[in-house]
Amino acid sequence: HAWRRGGGFLVNSHDVFLGSAWAHAAAFIDPALPAAPPAVPLESERIPGYGALLRNRWDTPEESYVLWKMGPFDQHYDNDDGSFHWYARGVPLALDFGCMYEPNCGQSWMHNTLSFGEPHKCNWSRGEVTASAFTGLADWVRGECQVTSLQRQPETPDESPKMWQDLPPIEEGKHRIAWRRELMMVKGADYLVV
Repeated sequence: HAWRRGGGFLVNSHDVFLGSAWAHAAAFIDPALPAAPPAVPLESERIPGYGALLRNRWDTPEESYVLWKMGPFDQHYDNDDGSFHWYARGVPLALDFGCMYEPNCGQSWMHNTLSFGEPHKCNWSRGEVTASAFTGLADWVRGECQVTSLQRQPETPDESPKMWQDLPPIEEGKHRIAWRRELMMVKGADYLVV
C-alpha cells in the first residue's frame, strides 16, 4: 500500500551502482499483487532510536503528519537532530532539506534545526525524545539534545567543499550546550506549534 503511494519504485540508480543488498531484493517485488492497507489505522507514535511521527486523517488525501528526527539513528544523516517534515492536509509546508552528497548541505539551518555561534557551527550530537502525549485533540512531543561536538559550516551549500573533500574539523568534547524542542500538532485545524 505505502509502496504504491510512494510511486512503486523497484530500484534506484544510487543503490544499483553501490551494490546495496536491498536493491537486489526489491527486484523480487511483484507489482501485480493487490495493495492492502495495514489491518489497523496508523496512529501517532514514538519511534525508538529515530524520534516521533504525529498523524491525523491517516490514509486520506487530507492526511497531516509530522515526522521528527530526534534520536541516535544516524545512517546518512546530516546535522539534523530536531528537524522535521510537516505535511498539512496533504501539502508539504516544512521539509528537512536532505540531499545525497551534492550540494553538501551540512548546514543545520537547511534542516530546520539549530546552529550555534558565529560563524555558524552545526551540531553533531544526537538527541532523544524525552516525553510525549497522543490524544484525539492534539499530539505533543519533547526532545532534548546535549551538544558536545560542533563543526563550522559555510553560510550556504554553494560555499561548501565538494563531497569527499576536507571539511573543517569537528570540535569534539569542547562544548556543553543543552537545548530542547517541543512540537504539538493540533488536530482538526491541523496546525503545528514549535
